[in-house]
Amino acid sequence: MHGDDRTSSGPARTIGLALIVPVAVIAVIAAATSVTAGDGDDDRKKLPTGAVVRFGTPRFAAAAGVTAAAVAPDGETFAFGGAEGELHIVRVLDEETDPELVDPISVEVGVPIGAIAFSPDGARLVVGPGKGSDGALRIVDVVGGSVEAKLEGHEGLVREVLWTAPLEGADGRGPEVIVSGGDDRTIRIWDPVKRAETRAFSAGEAVWALALSPRADHVVSAGRDGMIAFREAASGDLSRQLDGGEGTVHAFAFAPDGETMASAHEDGGVRIWKLSGERVGIFPDARTVKEARARAARLRRYARSAVAIAFAPDSSAIAIGNSDGQLQVFSIGSGRGGLDLRAHAGGVVAVAFADDGATIVTCGADGAARAWSRESGEEQELRLSSGGRGGGGVVTGIAFGRDGREVLVADGARVSLYDVARGWQKAEMKLDVPTERIVGACFGGSDASPEIVAFTTDGRIVRWHTRVERMISATTVSLPDRVSGAGPDGIAPAPDRKRGAVFRGGTKVVALVDFATAEVRKRLEHAEPIRWVGWTSGAVVTWAADRAVRVWDPRKGRLIRRIDVAPDDAGYRESQRRPAPGHAISADGRYLALVDGDEAVRLIDLTEGTIFRRHVVTGGPRLVAFSPDGEVLAVACHDGRVRMKGVLVGNDRGSFAGHAAGVSALAWTTVEDGTRIATGSEDTTSIVWDPTKSER
Repeated sequence: MHGDDRTSSGPARTIGLALIVPVAVIAVIAAATSVTAGDGDDDRKKLPTGAVVRFGTPRFAAAAGVTAAAVAPDGETFAFGGAEGELHIVRVLDEETDPELVDPISVEVGVPIGAIAFSPDGARLVVGPGKGSDGALRIVDVVGGSVEAKLEGHEGLVREVLWTAPLEGADGRGPEVIVSGGDDRTIRIWDPVKRAETRAFSAGEAVWALALSPRADHVVSAGRDGMIAFREAASGDLSRQLDGGEGTVHAFAFAPDGETMASAHEDGGVRIWKLSGERVGIFPDARTVKEARARAARLRRYARSAVAIAFAPDSSAIAIGNSDGQLQVFSIGSGRGGLDLRAHAGGVVAVAFADDGATIVTCGADGAARAWSRESGEEQELRLSSGGRGGGGVVTGIAFGRDGREVLVADGARVSLYDVARGWQKAEMKLDVPTERIVGACFGGSDASPEIVAFTTDGRIVRWHTRVERMISATTVSLPDRVSGAGPDGIAPAPDRKRGAVFRGGTKVVALVDFATAEVRKRLEHAEPIRWVGWTSGAVVTWAADRAVRVWDPRKGRLIRRIDVAPDDAGYRESQRRPAPGHAISADGRYLALVDGDEAVRLIDLTEGTIFRRHVVTGGPRLVAFSPDGEVLAVACHDGRVRMKGVLVGNDRGSFAGHAAGVSALAWTTVEDGTRIATGSEDTTSIVWDPTKSER
């Protein structure tokens, strides 16, 4: 279906969910169970080869390209998939289960994933294809972990799929059916037993939300115009339309009483309807909806708004997941609000009630799956076969302090400061504005007055003093508005840690900023959007969409040199569309390394303006970092491994394997007894490694 760091010490619990709504999660599943280092000597023995310490425990983790999720009817199985075409299936564990004996299942479906739905018995899945695919649905065997069949008929992206056993009458259930809708403006109904299409009809526009009425006699659909259409399931004839207002409808939910329907809208409001077509309520109220519209407009500058809804089992209340990460619960009868809490760092994109109505489960754009007490709002333990305890969101940035004793980890919602030797968290910085996310962070200030400096999606430079643990300032930088979907924002600190370079995704300006005041000292203008920026002791280096490296004088804001180095091939261009394409500058400012497509890293001599080496690297290279002496290059990969190569000759220097998902942050520093490498991952953990103890 379309798409605070707490650790509980209480008993695990298995939660049965009454899942009624389509689910969409931007997520990656951690594929193995790990233990946080620093919890005891026994835990340290479980560290991977070469690891000094691990912070966090793997759990669901966000990553670009992962596009859909679903929860089985029993509430005990989760399925996630993404743009790479890999489907991950994990289970909720009961108190007796050893998580090491319950491995997640991964299935390669062969196409990008646009939508997912479980069969009524939870034994199978139907997968709708994502963008750029062949349009065929896939039926997947959950137990066997294999694709059983293809259902051909759609053209292109399928945004919604349902798998249901509709009511035939008083005597019992009729045959199971699959219903699908997509960008080809058609709704199709399939027989999953015969694995054939039984009927198809026009939806009038691209289908963004899809549902079956309680008696399965009508298909309900909606798209971007806000109109909700009821069509007879047998013929496809339009029975009636409901005007939901302007903007896209993202999801439907039918109440268990069979008399009420809810629709979730782009403006942040949820409309409540009687099945007769009468609108009987809107949550939040009108004043709040106005505020929600303004909030949604801001969020749409950065990412698509995601709204999820679910009715309580007794139909008395509705839970709303908002695109700013808030979870709200409203009474249907009185309209009064109940629960209102920050559930996720990113948007809440899926929500469901437990069978008893006392627990609510949410999935978020930060990749976490969490359970909440409806009465108190306290987070409940939700043990998963991929870890499930501790950790934050996907690690988006990592950096060492000057002496290598501290490591800074940013995960979008917070920046945490860890003591490497002791293996514990020293401080944590959180944002004061819920709609913001941290897109980059670094150390600032001085040894006498140490600071964390973060750059946010709202264009603010936020400074936080690590010793007194309080925010010093939060000042907005004068920058062009971010262009939606055009790549990540960026920050690069100068060696003095008092200034840095920042840019916003899709824009053509790099701003050289004083951290203390957020004053823009120089603007580096580009003809094409910026993709990356780095800072050496004497120059700023930028990389833009025209595939050229530029070297700038930071004092004068003057271009020193342009180097056209990138290959003009489709594989490379595709790699640069992904988040955080790998680039790094050696400590002496001479060499630049950049990820070159899916299999190689290209090395450029910045002083001579020449390409002098291309290293082939397996595992999907993603990020790069030079050793402090410039002789070795660490390459972090999509497969979760870090591989090291000699800079000049390209010989193998060892590797590390310890992350359960792709490496999303990388840093290398000098310490008293040598050097250390730090990695952050989509599995939400961070690891510090000793390069001399790598696997050979």
